[in-house]
Amino acid sequence: SLLQFATSEDMLANSQREFFALDMSRSHVFPTPDANANLLRLGLDTAEADGTLAHVGSVYSAQNDRVYDSLNHPGTRLVTFAPILKYDRMPLAEILCELLDLFRSAMACPVEIEFAVDLGVRPAGFGLLQIRPLISDEEMEDVAVDLSHRDGVACFSPSAMGNGRMGHIRDIVYVKPSTFDSACTREIAAELGAINNQLRQEGQPSILIGPGRWGSADPWLGIPVNWDQISSVRLIVETALPDFVIAPSQGTHFFQNLTSLRVGYFTIGLQPHEGYIDWDWLTRLPVAQETRFVGHVRLDEPVVVKIDGRTRRGVMFKPGHEQCG
Repeated sequence: SLLQFATSEDMLANSQREFFALDMSRSHVFPTPDANANLLRLGLDTAEADGTLAHVGSVYSAQNDRVYDSLNHPGTRLVTFAPILKYDRMPLAEILCELLDLFRSAMACPVEIEFAVDLGVRPAGFGLLQIRPLISDEEMEDVAVDLSHRDGVACFSPSAMGNGRMGHIRDIVYVKPSTFDSACTREIAAELGAINNQLRQEGQPSILIGPGRWGSADPWLGIPVNWDQISSVRLIVETALPDFVIAPSQGTHFFQNLTSLRVGYFTIGLQPHEGYIDWDWLTRLPVAQETRFVGHVRLDEPVVVKIDGRTRRGVMFKPGHEQCG
């Protein structure tokens, strides 16, 4: 059950020794809207007793002022991965180098991979979870986002993903707050897919706005769309409603895939510090088409979207109002 380690940067100064683990003992209570419901914060003594720390741990001896790459010494326990990386308890570095070379050649670009290792079996097991193109800092466009006022702003997010400026989008597709029903999210996904097919045939990029986790495997937590149903999208805005507040989906496989495809992502909550969306402006716009749960707006002029990947702030301006920011 000890799946992920995290150590404090000031571990030695404050003797903080802890890690995060997934509690697998209460499977009957999941799924839950609380993303931290099964996350435990434990001391490294638990990991040592579990046997997991032996594969990744070292010891700092204050008496000798040195680090020993073994737990067979008294002192402060550290997570260094030295038994694996320095002493080849499993050939992880060689496996990763070979896979990265293979995938870089196959995709003709640098890649990042997600993997899992099972150290509880002999030999240790290695599993490849995901591969995607690597977005490097060299591709970061210098974008300044000013969120000090709301004049001319359709929405802004202090928790945005992506980077750059988009100024060619005239189509906005949104899940109507007035008719949203968390029991009908599969039907909403189907309606979005039909509109997306039309936009894709027309070659029109779009912005998608709606509540909860987009691409969620649990239809009670958001809209369970797949990529074919939103392939025209260039910006997704994840919102909360007064009776539908779900923890953000950032970090999921769906989200990471969108990031690799250069799709921007805004998260907007209900509190003032969690962002803002002008629903009154959006829902008053004349619709190009409308279904039971979804509205589609086609503007005469494009909106402008700006995302600063360094500060994680994003803003969408109403047509003709970019000068406000």
